[in-house]
Amino acid sequence: MAWSAATLSSTIRALAAADKPMLVGNNRLADATGYEWSAAGSFAGADATATGYPVTYAFDGYSHLKTKPNNTATTWYLLFNLGGLVTFDVLAILQHNLGTLTGVTVTLEVADDNTFATNLTTVATLSPAASNKRLVSLVLADTGADARQITAQYVRLKLVKGSGFTPELGEVILDRIEIGTVGRQVEQGC
Repeated sequence: MAWSAATLSSTIRALAAADKPMLVGNNRLADATGYEWSAAGSFAGADATATGYPVTYAFDGYSHLKTKPNNTATTWYLLFNLGGLVTFDVLAILQHNLGTLTGVTVTLEVADDNTFATNLTTVATLSPAASNKRLVSLVLADTGADARQITAQYVRLKLVKGSGFTPELGEVILDRIEIGTVGRQVEQGC
C-alpha cells in the first residue's frame, strides 16, 4: 500500500514548542504482522534474527529484553510489516548498544512494498555518537524540516557502520504524540 505524509497540526507543533507534557504510550509496532532482522533489507531475503533474541522483544514493553541479528554486518535492517496503513509521528529507540559500537547511523525508512523497492523514503536519521542513551525523533519528515505524520505499512530501521557490528535494541517505538492533554485526562478520570 502506498505510504503518505501530512504536516503535523499547528496546535501540536505549538504545544511541543512550548514544552508541554508529551505522552507516547501506544507502540504501533505491537500489531505488526511481520518482522525480522535482515542484511539484505527486504522481506524477500532470509530472516537473520538471532536465536533467543526475537524481534518481538523490540515492542514487548520491556526494554531490558533485547533483539539482535545473528551475525555481524556493516548494514543491518530491522523490518516491519504493520499489517495495514498505520499513522505515527515519533520514533524512539531504548536500551540499545549503538553508542558502545560507535559510528552507527540509524535511519527510519518507509516504502510501498515488502521488498522496500517502491517509493523508498527516509523519514528520520539519528546518530547516537558514543552514547547508549535513548534515541528519539519528534520530527519525522520526508521533505523539508516540518514535522510530519507518516502513514505506512512497510517500515524499516536501517543501521549502518563502517565495519561489521551486531546491534542490540531493547525497545523500538513508533507512535503518535499526545501533547498537553494529560491534566484534562486525569481530571476526567481517564
